[in-house]
Amino acid sequence: MNSESSIKLTDYQIHKNQNEYIVENVRSAEYYEMNESAVEAIKLLDEGKDLDEIERILLNKFPQDDIDVRGFTEQLVELGFILGDNNSKRIPVPKPSVVDRISPKIARFFFNTISYTIYLLLFLVNITLLVMHPEFIPHYSDLFISDSLAVSMLTYLLLSLVLIFFHEMGHVLAVRSHNLSTNLSIGHRLFLIVIETDMTHAWRLKKKERNQLYLSGICFDNVLFLCAILTQMFFQNSMLQAISSLVLLDIFIKFVYQCCVYMKTDFYYVIENSTGYYNLMERSREWVLGKNIDVTTSREKITLWLYGVIYIIGVGLSILLFIFYMIPQLYYMLRTSLEHLSHPIQTMYFWDGFVILLQLVIGVGLLLFTWSRSLLNKQ
Repeated sequence: MNSESSIKLTDYQIHKNQNEYIVENVRSAEYYEMNESAVEAIKLLDEGKDLDEIERILLNKFPQDDIDVRGFTEQLVELGFILGDNNSKRIPVPKPSVVDRISPKIARFFFNTISYTIYLLLFLVNITLLVMHPEFIPHYSDLFISDSLAVSMLTYLLLSLVLIFFHEMGHVLAVRSHNLSTNLSIGHRLFLIVIETDMTHAWRLKKKERNQLYLSGICFDNVLFLCAILTQMFFQNSMLQAISSLVLLDIFIKFVYQCCVYMKTDFYYVIENSTGYYNLMERSREWVLGKNIDVTTSREKITLWLYGVIYIIGVGLSILLFIFYMIPQLYYMLRTSLEHLSHPIQTMYFWDGFVILLQLVIGVGLLLFTWSRSLLNKQ
């Protein structure tokens, strides 16, 4: 690309983000972190200045930066910021997802300045109730609400899916409260299947507002956790007691999971956003492996090193947990299910085995699907 080239930029927006900037490609709905000199270069390109003039301006204004306007311009072409003859046609606006139909006014009823204070108070109330009533602390035996293993596992599976959806709706409503577009999809964290809310457009918000979006699912979990405790305290119905105990167990397990910041959990994104070091997992992994990455300050070096240690320990423990706990459990459930299938079809043993085996097949199938999709996206 020569200095006299006619350059036309696609629609873009610039968002200030701590010491750096987030540049949004409006057409592709993608966001890129850039420094001040890069943002200035984009503005000068948009003004129609030629490359040589831009380079002179930037060298005078940012003498400490490594300025290469032609190389940067070629990167902008690859990222889709610069229009050419082959991509100058208008890209149709994508159809909104189902959750985009949620009114921002309704969403702001659940997520506003006052509501976040209320959610924090509920979290403190839940902790206080657990301290005062330790009998409400979840126990693994709460999983078995029936003598039938299949009934217990199927109930837990269905209830867990409802609670996951409720958690993600917290994220969805928080995003919609800012009138931003979002969507739901299926993904994975290591060998765990998860439902994900698309919060890409959160980059348009301030750091504090992004953290609120990341914690919004846990806010909804706190409401359900309190309801389950109150059910335990004031209702004596055995079935309600069993279901509420299962709710407490599931939310407690998911909260512990959110604390596993060596995976991309809600708390991981809060840490990443609060420190200002994005792609923290990937960059820490490269730092630990001794790869040459840009580290500008001692604070960043310490952050990458600390997270790298947490990542190695966390992944190691997860692998050990998978090998010595989950695989034996899965093997036992598979062997037992196959044995039960040998019983007559009209017996409870047969249907216990059938239901457990069906759950295993669906779970493994979903995990393989999310793994394969991740591999295809990396290619």
